[in-house]
Amino acid sequence: MEKKYNLLIVEDEQDLRDSLADVLAQEGYEVTQAANAQEALSLAKNIEFDLTIIDLRMAWMDGVELIREIRKASTELPILVMTAYPSLQTAVDAIKEGACDYLIKPFACLEMLESIKKALHKAHYLRERKRLLEEVAALKEKLKETKESLLEASRFATAGQIGTYIFHEVKNLLAIMNIS
Repeated sequence: MEKKYNLLIVEDEQDLRDSLADVLAQEGYEVTQAANAQEALSLAKNIEFDLTIIDLRMAWMDGVELIREIRKASTELPILVMTAYPSLQTAVDAIKEGACDYLIKPFACLEMLESIKKALHKAHYLRERKRLLEEVAALKEKLKETKESLLEASRFATAGQIGTYIFHEVKNLLAIMNIS
């Protein structure tokens, strides 16, 4: 069974927020809505989201500031931004803060869905990469420990061989002394 992704929509326009939530729910996503940044931050403390969609222009705290606040708690959460007031500066600011896409309202639902799929796929890839790197690091550590154990065993084996050689030589000397 495919994982049901949990998305957070942060949009101060109720109609747009509801429309997005309906479309995303029909696509099989679990959707939580927030009317402003303060509500979004409160929700994010209690719920683990797979992706957040943020309107850039909101009261109390704008979208770029919200991204900064979210990044303090989660550096890997994919964030899409949307705005009806696009500018090069807001696009640059949003991307610098970690947004993975910048959508201009009005946008086609297919555009939003494609952006979400790409962001979730990339996040999955990055999580898997991180997991594999951690696994490789653990294996390297285990290999290092095994190598150290083998070196120590080799030292004991060498000491055992030297001991056997010395015992053999002493035994030969004693045998010679007994003959005389």
